[in-house]
Amino acid sequence: MRASFKRRIANGDKYPLVWAIHETFFFEFWLGGLCQLSSSILQVLSPFTLRFLIQFATDAWVASQTGGPHPSLGRGIGLVLGVTAMQVLQSLGTNHFIYRGMLIGGMARASLISLIYEKSMVISGRAKAGGAELDGAPAAEGAEKETKKGEPDAKAGVFGDGTGWGNGRIVSCGMFLEKWKPETCINEF
Repeated sequence: MRASFKRRIANGDKYPLVWAIHETFFFEFWLGGLCQLSSSILQVLSPFTLRFLIQFATDAWVASQTGGPHPSLGRGIGLVLGVTAMQVLQSLGTNHFIYRGMLIGGMARASLISLIYEKSMVISGRAKAGGAELDGAPAAEGAEKETKKGEPDAKAGVFGDGTGWGNGRIVSCGMFLEKWKPETCINEF
């Protein structure tokens, strides 16, 4: 999936992740869909076959009561076997569809977690916070800079470039306060 995703980004596709997932799990996804389609078709056709079986039983009962010609026994056995086979195949198709769906879901989840983890190991904490580099100031110092009025510096820390703390955590509750009060922000967490 990683190779497909990178190739699609290089080609400039509109939705590279969606198409990379589709390309990776193409066979399993469409096989499960085909199983569900066949299961749905059998579910729709099963009552019609059952109606023919009931009609066969009715004709056989009427023939035994009136002494008329009996319907073919082979037709009745064929209908019974047909209804049974349809129910078995419908059940197998539905169960296989659910199995494939869970399998693809688990594999796609694992692939996406792997991609996200790989990406998080490559980018810096400042990039995770969405901030630009400060000239010569480490992330911990940048978050604590204040102006002379006691308010945070507009160019540094949470209010400026979104540097957060040294561990990459973004603290943004101070942005909603009228005045920067670190103790209030810490008490919220």
